[in-house]
Amino acid sequence: MGHIDEHTLELLALGDAEVRKSEKQIKRHLEECSGCRALFSEITRFYEDFLEENESDLPSLDSLTKRSLVRKRDDLEPYFSKPDLEPVSYSEVRVPTAWRRIDRFRHEHPVVISFFGLALLALIGMSITVFWPKTVPPSWFYYNTVTNRLDVYGSSNRLLWSLPAYDIANDRAYEGRWGAHETIITDLDGDGTPNLITTIPLRGRKLNQVLRVYSETGSLLRTLSFGPREISFNGINYYDSFSPVFLCSETFPGKSENLFVYSNNGRSPSFLARLNGNLDVVGEYWHYGNFIPYLKGPIIDGVRQIVLTGIDDVGDLTGGKFEFVAVLDPRKLVGTTESSATPGFGFKRSEAELYYIKLPQSSIQAVESVGGYARLLSSSTDSVLQVQTEPGSNTLHGYWGFDYVFSASDMAVVDVKYTSPTPETFDTLKRKGKVQGTFDQQYLTNLKNGVRYWNGVEWVRKPTRVIRPASGQPSVASAGVN
Repeated sequence: MGHIDEHTLELLALGDAEVRKSEKQIKRHLEECSGCRALFSEITRFYEDFLEENESDLPSLDSLTKRSLVRKRDDLEPYFSKPDLEPVSYSEVRVPTAWRRIDRFRHEHPVVISFFGLALLALIGMSITVFWPKTVPPSWFYYNTVTNRLDVYGSSNRLLWSLPAYDIANDRAYEGRWGAHETIITDLDGDGTPNLITTIPLRGRKLNQVLRVYSETGSLLRTLSFGPREISFNGINYYDSFSPVFLCSETFPGKSENLFVYSNNGRSPSFLARLNGNLDVVGEYWHYGNFIPYLKGPIIDGVRQIVLTGIDDVGDLTGGKFEFVAVLDPRKLVGTTESSATPGFGFKRSEAELYYIKLPQSSIQAVESVGGYARLLSSSTDSVLQVQTEPGSNTLHGYWGFDYVFSASDMAVVDVKYTSPTPETFDTLKRKGKVQGTFDQQYLTNLKNGVRYWNGVEWVRKPTRVIRPASGQPSVASAGVN
């Protein structure tokens, strides 16, 4: 059965004879329908109040009908006067007077309505806060070699978004070998929201690497490239694009985030750029020879120092190239500068360079003649810095490697260790008559004693910082040549 119209309920309240034949059916509906029952109760109370106010007996039907709440525009005919009449759906019945009752209540109780209105607005606000989708900031990322994508995750380990990589397996292996980062997550602009910054090549983009900054939702905010630009070293001109490779970031006390980006062009000139939160270049440290930056150095004046490990190529033509370790104060990387140990770019001498250390060449490496490379193995909490040297490419007679252990406080070398299978490689070379002597502790001690420190003028054995020249004093001609 559909809902009962108001006029029929009013006639039932008045006991009109026209609805008596349908009274049982109507009352049965009222027992089941709370809406119609409430409306019937309101109509009944209206007439009860009316009679009490007039203190009289029930007037005649005609007089009450003339004063009824609802009138039909034609003769009285309840919906249920015909048994075969199909039920009327709710949408076809005239809108009941619920809104009229609310409107009357609003006029009679404005204070209550105001209170509930404010409560409703507060409830809506809470619902938006609780149920409205929140943007989840990136927390960590994963080089997915199965899908060849850079996957970005939130703190709940839920995948947020991905970037299509050109060769993610190569990027993963590259980072793993050197222990450096091509991708980091940091709050670059200091707005409280972390950004993902990466230099890995992406599919559908130029293979030449650029630096890309992404928002927390994965939208590309900025790109940055370093070139093409012309650089001259000792009369040799290099004109090329310098690709950003490795990244690290640090927030200085009382200052905003600083991003440090290592860039090279595949040849000897390379540099470390310091950028502010707007990606403006604050300073550059130029070096002749490739290197890797690590923000894992000793803490000086409350600031973590940057450690560089790599190859000094100044003596490349004379056979004097070597692996080096340098320590930079990131706060003093300001302006376009050059390493005091590889002068020749025509820039002012770097004031950020605290230590510049030359690692000796072992007899194994001298025979192999394939060059070597250095990488940092230590974490930022270690009291020592452990730098490992190893072949830069495939060897002719076997793998070799040495770990140089430095005190983080003054960069004094405290020990030299070997990595497997260096002794076996030495024995192989000895049987072939290519090396002499014995691979023992004295061999390692000799390597330790072969470490040299650049003081800004010459190489010395004692652990020494780079001495800054007096104002206006030029750099020495060449520190890389023995």
